[in-house]
Amino acid sequence: MLTWPEKVYKRKERKHFKSSSSSLLIIIIMQTKTPKSHIEAGLTFLEKSCRPITGFQNDCIGKSRATLTQSFFPEDVFTSITALDLLGDSLSPQCKAILRKFVTPESVTGTVNFNKYQHVIPDDVEDTGLYHYVFLRDGLLQNDKRILDVTRLIYLNKGQNGIIQLYYTPCEDKRKERLEAGCLSNAMRFLYYIGASEEAGKTEDYLYHWLVSGKYQEGTRYYPSPDTFLFFCSKAVSLNEKAKGRFETELVNAVKERVSMNNGGDYKSTTGDNMKRKLYPLDVALQILALNNLGKLGSSEFAENAGKLVELLKNMQEESGAWPKDALFKLGGSDTYLGGRVVSTIFAVAALQAFDKSYLAYP
Repeated sequence: MLTWPEKVYKRKERKHFKSSSSSLLIIIIMQTKTPKSHIEAGLTFLEKSCRPITGFQNDCIGKSRATLTQSFFPEDVFTSITALDLLGDSLSPQCKAILRKFVTPESVTGTVNFNKYQHVIPDDVEDTGLYHYVFLRDGLLQNDKRILDVTRLIYLNKGQNGIIQLYYTPCEDKRKERLEAGCLSNAMRFLYYIGASEEAGKTEDYLYHWLVSGKYQEGTRYYPSPDTFLFFCSKAVSLNEKAKGRFETELVNAVKERVSMNNGGDYKSTTGDNMKRKLYPLDVALQILALNNLGKLGSSEFAENAGKLVELLKNMQEESGAWPKDALFKLGGSDTYLGGRVVSTIFAVAALQAFDKSYLAYP
């Protein structure tokens, strides 16, 4: 049986690997392929962090991404659904069972709330769509009348402008007509997957405008990093050929720009005057995953950039196997950021796994 380097060199003998760009890809992959210890250490940390009832949780809050401290926050389902989405095949049966039980909605309609037990906000189309996407994809739900009803509940939840609104009604006046590009990308992912995106044309237009106008550079209401929207959006449109054709060029250019901004940054830096721009683990992981969604991670065009991102991400890993605490979420219009080491590690491990798999997919 061929070892990993032998497989790569065997590929190099093929005719289409004789170009200089393809040779560069091979060299970079050989230099950056992730030792299993990085991934395994991350997975071990996650297994230890999986709570017996509530799965994966965020336990850090701060006034910025750089100032997170440990604190309690009501149990959210999004982090556990995301772990099932990105790492389902790598988690132990025991951990997956906990996560699946925890995120399963209790509502008769099948709608999902970000907070499992303390419903301080209404059920929303993002968590509803993401849950049903993951469970349908993994064969845990049947595409039956119940799914049809959930699908209709998502694409019919439109405001006066014809765009899907985030929260289901009834809800407080301040939450009515709430649009959120990151959240709606995840709702559209489900609609693309189920084949119902034609019912949400104006929502797709909204996401496209958010991208091409450059608004994504400021993050979104609930997701402060621009890379989060780029990851969510690229994942959604990858499931629909028409949407992919519409978004792909703009997404590739946006991700390329974000990657270039890492130059001169330092993940060890703290924020402040005369200091290097701080690099965050979630940004780096999300950039790798967005390239993967776009089919560019294993291409010679992005080989050098991808290799640098992977090296940077590996160097960020802590002795515990976790990646440094970071905030995926921002609590609306407040200055409160929510995250921790668990969410950083989920995305970091997924990114390293995606990179390792990308060379196998290269022709």
